[in-house]
Amino acid sequence: WLLGSVGLNRPLSEGWRFVLLVSFFCRCGFALAWMFIANLNHSHLWNEFLASDPERSWPMLHGCMAFCLGGRHRWNEML
Repeated sequence: WLLGSVGLNRPLSEGWRFVLLVSFFCRCGFALAWMFIANLNHSHLWNEFLASDPERSWPMLHGCMAFCLGGRHRWNEML
């Protein structure tokens, strides 16, 4: 609230616009990300991809994601 008021050179009573705007877009972004992740993880396409053993057929993808996430164990948790 204070950042939206002082940071934008507005009176203290108008800081709520900034708070509500940031809150709204944070909630929208989280909801969209959650819908994407949940729909992907529960899709038939993802299940077929996992059934074909991605480590043998996609070694570059598996290695890259394991590196980005900090190890094979974390990538396996996501699979």
